[in-house]
Amino acid sequence: MSLKPAAAKAGYDYTGEKYKSPAGILLHSRTAVDENGLIHAVIGTGRQQRRELDPKLAIHLMNISVSGIGFTVREELGLGNAGQIEVELELGFDLIGKAEIVRQEMLGERHYYGAQFIDLSGDKSTSLRAYILRKQVEAYFSRKHENAEKRLFK
Repeated sequence: MSLKPAAAKAGYDYTGEKYKSPAGILLHSRTAVDENGLIHAVIGTGRQQRRELDPKLAIHLMNISVSGIGFTVREELGLGNAGQIEVELELGFDLIGKAEIVRQEMLGERHYYGAQFIDLSGDKSTSLRAYILRKQVEAYFSRKHENAEKRLFK
């Protein structure tokens, strides 16, 4: 899935794999992934009401960067573009942390959310960077292999 349409709808300028906010601030590059995770709790704004989810809500992780995630869920979280979630991502290691919802939109039959990580510890951040680098290298060699096959069969 291309992130260009979603970024354009949200007012972001797409340049390669770098995104700029409407204010022109360069954001971390997003890496497309196909992973799963769980939302443990939803924390609303205002009185900071915390709602534990039982059972945990399954999410499909679509993209990730060192600063946040893009994911889809079947049901709306009821937060709009505000609030926080406690999330557990299955990335070959469990990454558990808090994220703040920064945007929401419908993506087909599912609800797409963009969330920014809140206070990732140093070891979690290092593991996340290593995971992202591995995914970027895998994507590079996959594209390189596909392009080589196309040239071979012309």
